Amino acid sequence: MTESKSSRFIVAFLLATFLFTSCKTVKEIARGPLENRTSEELWNTLDEQSQFGTISAKVHVDFEQNGKDQSFNCKLRIQEDSAVWVSIAPLLGIELFRMVITEDSVKLIDRLNKRYFTDSLTVLESMTKVPVSFEVLQSLLTGTLVNLHPADQYR
Repeated sequence: MTESKSSRFIVAFLLATFLFTSCKTVKEIARGPLENRTSEELWNTLDEQSQFGTISAKVHVDFEQNGKDQSFNCKLRIQEDSAVWVSIAPLLGIELFRMVITEDSVKLIDRLNKRYFTDSLTVLESMTKVPVSFEVLQSLLTGTLVNLHPADQYR
């Protein structure tokens, strides 16, 4: 073979190999009857699911306010059962707001207007018109089960 034919063959072989190996699913779909589990096993699974030490995440938020589209980036850090820290930086990574929520307080630093705000967690309830506890807020941010009722009530 000439050099151009062999290079075409190699490129075609690599392309075919890539296409056939990259389009395969990793997990097989489970078929058949579901296994029976007791309610205690399900509650234990949910309890295990919600355990973590710390979570760090970068979040991009898009929303509409008064007919205008708004967007910003924020960093979110959660220490389990202790604190939620949010830093909002809409322009080139320059932080404009920082909020720390603990089990009993909300602290906000407004770097744009050079102000700070400290209040109890009940201020979130008055703003949202929904009863909010630290546990519910943490569950909503982490995507775990929101326990609005005592767990033993349904066991």
